[in-house]
Amino acid sequence: MTLSVIGFLIRDLFFNFSHSQIANDTIIIASRTVRGQFYSHILFALSIGIIPLLYLSIKKITKINFLNKGLISCGIIVACGILLWIFRIFQLKNRFQNISEFYNGSEIKTELNLMVPDTIDENMMLIGVINEEGLQNEEFIDWYQENYNDHILDTVTIKLIKPKLNEPSIIVFMGTWCSDSQREVAALYKVLKKAEFDMNQLEVIALSQEKDTPNHLEKGFNIEYVPTIIFYKNDKEMGRYVEFARDTLEKDILAILNETGYKHSYE
Repeated sequence: MTLSVIGFLIRDLFFNFSHSQIANDTIIIASRTVRGQFYSHILFALSIGIIPLLYLSIKKITKINFLNKGLISCGIIVACGILLWIFRIFQLKNRFQNISEFYNGSEIKTELNLMVPDTIDENMMLIGVINEEGLQNEEFIDWYQENYNDHILDTVTIKLIKPKLNEPSIIVFMGTWCSDSQREVAALYKVLKKAEFDMNQLEVIALSQEKDTPNHLEKGFNIEYVPTIIFYKNDKEMGRYVEFARDTLEKDILAILNETGYKHSYE
C-alpha cells in the first residue's frame, strides 16, 4: 500500500522526463485531460505496489532456502522493472504518434498566430508563422508593449536605412518565451514602421524552446540563438542579426544593409 501511494505521488517525475525526450524530437506536447492523468497515475501506482506482493507469494509457496528465495525475489523485481519500463516505452510511443498526427494536421499548417502550451513550463507560446497581431494577444501584450515603448528610435540612422530597405526581405526567428526576442522583435517592428518598410516582405516565425516548429520551418537556417533576424536580397543572405546588437539595433541593421562584412554578436 505504501509503495502504491509513493508510486502515485512520484509518477509525474517519470512523465516530465518523457516530456523532455519527446520535445527533443520536435513535437510540441499537448495538454492531457484530467481523467487521463488520474487513470495513468492509478495504473502506475498499482504497478509499483504489486512488487512486494510477488515477493510474499514466492516466500509463501516455495520451500527453498532463504538465499535462493532472495535471489529469485530480486530476479522477479528486476524482471518487473524491465516489464514496467517496456510498458512505459510502449505508452510513450502511442502518445508520440497521437501528438504527431495532431500536429501534422492541416489546421496547423495554415493557422496564423497559433498558440500552444509551452514545452518547458506552464505558459502559452506562439508557434509557427506569426505577425504583430499575434504578439499583441493578451498573453503577450504586456511585454510587447513595454519593450516597444522602451525602445528609443535612432532617427538619424533610420533615415539612412530607409532607402536601403526597398529590395531586401527579412525573416525573423524568435521565441515568445525568450526575453531577448521580446525586447528585440518589439524594437524591430518599431524601427521598420518608422522606416516605412513593406511588412509584406517581413516573415516572423515563432519557435519552441527547443528552437523548432512542428513543420520544421527553421530547417536549413542554422538557428542557434533567438532572435535571429536574417536579411535577404535577390534570394541571397546579406547578413543576420543574432540575439543582441553589437552597437545598436539600427546601426547593426545599417551595417548589414551596407554589405560591408557585418559580424553578428556570436562571430
